[in-house]
Amino acid sequence: FSTSDEVTDLSGRGVGMDVVREKIANLKGIVEIFSEKDKGTTVVMKLPLTLAITECILVNCGPEIFCIPIETVVEIVRIGRNEIRTVETREAVTVHGHILPLLRLRDVFGFSERGIFEKHFFQLVIVQAVERKVALLVDGLVGRQEIVRKNLGDPLRNVRGISGATILGDGRVVLILSVSSIINTAEG
Repeated sequence: FSTSDEVTDLSGRGVGMDVVREKIANLKGIVEIFSEKDKGTTVVMKLPLTLAITECILVNCGPEIFCIPIETVVEIVRIGRNEIRTVETREAVTVHGHILPLLRLRDVFGFSERGIFEKHFFQLVIVQAVERKVALLVDGLVGRQEIVRKNLGDPLRNVRGISGATILGDGRVVLILSVSSIINTAEG
């Protein structure tokens, strides 16, 4: 497939659709090409729904449940209130000898702190994006579940900290966290 009008020794050969078809076929999908003279060409790639299925950790935060994609979760730990320290004016925790910035998920979404200080122990979800790690303090763990990821529409597409949404079996809409965006928030 090429958009060039002519083929030369250096250009005009385009992308080999046989390579594209082979890669899509390996994913159990198909490629369809529709072409109309003087109107253009449409390339349709159909992939199975299983590619949209993501395994997540479901967590409570304030009145909401959020999904954290499992591929970003390093580990889940429980800490005592006295293990939260202040390092250079920011909260931090030490996990396995490493100091990690602490980010309260309630703060990311502006939920009130009502009742949170009465707890003696906290659940931390250690998440990582690329080489950066942060400890997310959540109100509680709900469980682990496979979900079908849905992208957000225009008014919500650029909401900081959210990468998509899913619908749970009971009909509740749950937002999927964008760990890289949350880590960027933690780093200021």
